[in-house]
Amino acid sequence: VAIGAEGTVRLEDRGVSAGQRYGYRVGTTFQGADHLYGEVEVETPLFSLRVAPAAGNPVRQNLSLSMTLPSTEPARVELFDMRGRRLDSVNVLGQGRHIVTLGVSRPPASGIYIVRLSQGGRTASSKVAFLR
Repeated sequence: VAIGAEGTVRLEDRGVSAGQRYGYRVGTTFQGADHLYGEVEVETPLFSLRVAPAAGNPVRQNLSLSMTLPSTEPARVELFDMRGRRLDSVNVLGQGRHIVTLGVSRPPASGIYIVRLSQGGRTASSKVAFLR
């Protein structure tokens, strides 16, 4: 807990899980009396991977992906063909929402591919079709 010069209070809870709702109360105890200053509810983002609506599926050009990262740990997005060969990858840093593009340097041929997002021991994957 950190208290700012303007009287703001900052709490960082590192024990939360993705996709859950948490409630916090701010209060003090002074001379044996409790004083409650407020309550707040927070919903943590889900660890998710989806093809961005603008990209469509099948993909005709580059693949744009939208994701939400629940922590500040580094993440990696990879594109694999159906034989398990990695064709492209991008490192993603920072908690929150991100959009990345795959297949820019070497566009894949028509077919079905797997996109995998990995962060902190967790993975999420999705199939995508390329049509050239």
